[in-house]
Amino acid sequence: MVRFLCFAFVIALLFSLPAFAAPASSSVVASVAQDINYASGSGTEITLGGVKGRYWAPAPSTDKQPIILFSHAWMGCPDQSPFLTEALAQDGYWVFAPEHADHSCIADTEKAKLFPYDAQKWNDKTFADRRDDMLAFWKALQSDPQFKDKIDFTKLGLAGHMLGGYDVMALAGAWPSWKMPGVKAVLAITPYAYALNIQNMVGKIDAPIMFQTGTNDKVESPSVLLPKDGSYLLANAPKYLVNFRDAGYLTWVSTRSDFYSSILYYTLAFFDHYVKGQPPFREMVQLRPNVQEIKYESELGKGDLVLVPNGNAPAATTPTTTTMTPPPVEQPAPTATQEAMPVAASQPAAAKPSLWDRIKAHFE
Repeated sequence: MVRFLCFAFVIALLFSLPAFAAPASSSVVASVAQDINYASGSGTEITLGGVKGRYWAPAPSTDKQPIILFSHAWMGCPDQSPFLTEALAQDGYWVFAPEHADHSCIADTEKAKLFPYDAQKWNDKTFADRRDDMLAFWKALQSDPQFKDKIDFTKLGLAGHMLGGYDVMALAGAWPSWKMPGVKAVLAITPYAYALNIQNMVGKIDAPIMFQTGTNDKVESPSVLLPKDGSYLLANAPKYLVNFRDAGYLTWVSTRSDFYSSILYYTLAFFDHYVKGQPPFREMVQLRPNVQEIKYESELGKGDLVLVPNGNAPAATTPTTTTMTPPPVEQPAPTATQEAMPVAASQPAAAKPSLWDRIKAHFE
């Protein structure tokens, strides 16, 4: 528990963000402490290709199951986001997270000073050790007797947080020398992507990508949201942007449990479609109450939905054809501009639990 509290403190001190300051109430402190305690020690320790890390296994199956590789934040650690990695495993994915050399999850102000903030000087050698860690895991798994016959290596997704978001974008092709073959989908969570934007490398990513950002994050999220040269604008379709209202970059490090269900709501729908090959879920482009904006350009259409507090703007007009049942919550009033495109027919609702049922099961 202590290491996660120290990690949060160092990151906040590092960037000196007023928005990070949490309300000084005992209930908030207790809630955060409980979440962080839950995070500590999640997953199973493993060494693959000479690199330490952790993994989360899905329920046993006679079929091979898809895989997600997760890259942690700068000074983070493999088990920093257990609500996410554990939910992915529960949804039928093998999840593996290498431990990068910059890992801490403890206070290390000297290491923090080493971060190369000048993105204009970055190139494909910047943090190449992180690339090597991810590739070492990937290659070792394919010959490991414990895993090789249980993982479907043709169904690969990448997920990364902060600097890990940079990693997975680069591995999906932004740095051609990093490119991993066969990547089906990329989840870039508040990625530090300025270098890739500046050098116009985001357009080299050839996999579907979802960006998750927060309105209270003034460090990484702007690299995605910039109106002229942000990562979302530069990315190729299919692409999605989910900007969470009042979320900071540490929201994904088990410090804001009130966001968990919404984060999983979009994440599982995205990976289940693009990695597992299930029909597209309309929920990927529907506003939930704690989401400020959704942008997308994909087989679901093209749109920009923005929350209007206390507004009376009409809801999106794109028709919904999906088996997924949204949670029983009041939907906010959005403004929307959308171009509708055909959506593949879904399987009967009785064929499998709904997305929301699977999310609820994770917390029961």
